[in-house]
Amino acid sequence: MNIVVPDLGESVVEATVGRWLKQEGEAVTVGEAVVVLETDKVDLEVGAERDGVLVSIAQAQGADVKIGDVLGVIEAGAGQAAQAAPAPAPQAQAEPAAQAETASAPLEATPVAKRIANEQQIDLKQVESSTPGGRVTKSDVERFIAQQSTPAQATSTP
Repeated sequence: MNIVVPDLGESVVEATVGRWLKQEGEAVTVGEAVVVLETDKVDLEVGAERDGVLVSIAQAQGADVKIGDVLGVIEAGAGQAAQAAPAPAPQAQAEPAAQAETASAPLEATPVAKRIANEQQIDLKQVESSTPGGRVTKSDVERFIAQQSTPAQATSTP
């Protein structure tokens, strides 16, 4: 059974995979939180819809996802599948995840912040975050834009 991005609420169509609470090969139970999705408005825990084993993770931490995208797969039966699969899969997954975290660490930003920065041709490394975790939000990018336009107006005024 696929774990999919649920309806995120009014006018929210995309999110970022914040962190996986379970790893490939781990058993899960119905209702147990498996992954945390982050949006501009809320962090949302996505739970397992059946008992089983998380056999694959389709979206790495930091990936931007839309409603209906497959996040991972849960298969029924926790016994032998949990013991047979985890050794090679987590090692293969760990390296790209570590590289993604390293590459995106200074660029932690919400999907909307990334979109606005891209549209305005702003390097997110220049934007200071106002959140405790250091993640750049839409308001951080808007504040950066306002700060950039204010000095330009001040110098152009005689």
